[in-house]
This record gives sequence, structure tokens and C-alpha cells, in this order.
Amino acid sequence: MKWGRVPAISCGIALLLLTGCAPAPGSSPSPTSTDRKGDGTGITQPGLTVENAKRIAQRVENDIVTTFPEGSVNTVDRKTDGILLRCSADRTYSWTGRTTVELTPNTEPKSVIEKITTAYEGDEDLVPEDITNEDVPGVQLNGPHGSGYVVVGRRPGEVTIDMYSPCFVLPDDRSSSARY
Repeated sequence: MKWGRVPAISCGIALLLLTGCAPAPGSSPSPTSTDRKGDGTGITQPGLTVENAKRIAQRVENDIVTTFPEGSVNTVDRKTDGILLRCSADRTYSWTGRTTVELTPNTEPKSVIEKITTAYEGDEDLVPEDITNEDVPGVQLNGPHGSGYVVVGRRPGEVTIDMYSPCFVLPDDRSSSARY
């Protein structure tokens, strides 16, 4: 598989990621957005650094690609760096990145999305949610500590994976506007 650069995260995806991490104004946080496991640790993963958050997100992204139907992947282009998005107040952020998977001829994005959804049914750490919109198949895998993986087939022959890591507290000496 080929690993390389892909276009930057669009403003629409960034907005989706922001709303995925934080509760809507005026609402109280739901158990799934703040404490997915119910263990009282809250939205942040204790002791997590930005570098480890990135590694976690990219490892899960690799795991997602392994669930694609056998012989369906032509190339995998991973954006090597990403940006931080705020999860909540108090310097709590999530690392975000994108991977684009070019599918082999005759592989439909819908069949890939269905396979991913089936692979994660019953998973306690990554809970699939159907986000199919009209003719655009998609699934969001909601993970612990505000993490998530949005897998969408917007174009024939291609699937994108927009990932956001578990939330973590960024130290005061690190910039939230830097690329990581």
C-alpha cells in the first residue's frame, strides 16, 4: 500500500469534528460524549500526549482499513500531519487527521461501509453509527474519550477516513495552532 499526502481537512469536516467532540450549546453532556465507559474519567484520556493521541488515531485507522473487503484496496494515502480541535474548555484537544483509500475497480464504497459497520457491530470501544446521507454511504465509529472515525464514500472508487483522537489536555508550553 502507498502512504502519502492527501488534501487538507475541509472546513465542513472540521466543523463535524468539533461538534462531535463537544455537546450542543444548552445541552448537558451525554454519557457517550463525556464518559463512554462510565468509569468517571470524563472526556480526556489521562496522561495522553499529542504524539500518543496521533499514534492511537492512526493505529485505529489502520485497523479500520484491515476490515475492508479482501482485494478492495488499491492505495492508502495518509495525511502525515494534522491539526488540533478543541474538545472542551481548559486546553482539552483532539488530534485530527485524514486518510484516503483508493478502491480497486468494481469496488463500491457502499460495500466497504457495510463491511466496516458489520465488523464493528457489538464492539465496546468503537460503536458504529450510520451516517449515510442520500447517496453518500457513511459510518461513524464513536470511541472512548471523545474519539471518532468518520468513514465516507463521497466519490466512486474512494473512501475517506477522518479521524479524531481521544481528547487530552495540551500542556501550556505547546501551541494548539501548530500542526502535529
